[in-house]
Amino acid sequence: LRAMNPQILAMDEITAPGDIDAVEEAVGCGVQLLATAHAASVGEFLTRPLYRRLAEDKVFKNAVVITLRGGRRYYGREALK
Repeated sequence: LRAMNPQILAMDEITAPGDIDAVEEAVGCGVQLLATAHAASVGEFLTRPLYRRLAEDKVFKNAVVITLRGGRRYYGREALK
């Protein structure tokens, strides 16, 4: 992290406790994060212990929620509490 000095890291599906350690280390070095997660809602997302921990630690402050209505995708932003 320090040698390459990334501004943003993008990742897919944080699923293991080791992933959380890496995310927290990156945030501690000032890196911003973009991550994906599959969930039916923000509420469901926050029931998962790994994601809940990141939300409680304010690692992620917002979620982009994609919904499908009438065959079209709609995008919205929800604050994580």
